[in-house]
Amino acid sequence: MTRFFVTLVAAIAVQIPASAPSEAGPYQNRLSECIVASATDADRLTLIRWVVTAYLQNPAVGELAHVPPETANEVSEKMARLFEKLAFETCHGEMQDAFRFEGPGALETAFTTFGSVAGRGLTGDPQVNSYMLDFVSHVDHTRLKALTGIAD
Repeated sequence: MTRFFVTLVAAIAVQIPASAPSEAGPYQNRLSECIVASATDADRLTLIRWVVTAYLQNPAVGELAHVPPETANEVSEKMARLFEKLAFETCHGEMQDAFRFEGPGALETAFTTFGSVAGRGLTGDPQVNSYMLDFVSHVDHTRLKALTGIAD
């Protein structure tokens, strides 16, 4: 049963943010590869901090944590610097080709792929992983076993 939940949590975690569409064009693929390969651990953390800060702007989840406006602005500025580094320096040619030949959607897809990879790294943290699996203690195992046939 625990294996079932580990697989479920991993599948959910990898989809936040959503993974890239499977039918990406060749220029978008090259851009995604460049971004993912050139991003440092600090870059991935910058992206995750920006995504989390953005999510917390939604009133439906905003009560979970307060991000002071100064901090939110700092996170946004760091994300802008990361985008500039990737777009204008590290992956300039790939970014230009993807935009020119496949349109702005290719940029969105490439950064979604980057977000997915960055998110997987975050969910590998033992504390994050432990919390994500904590919901298992609240699931009705008898009903789940009846549904799936999987024993504890």
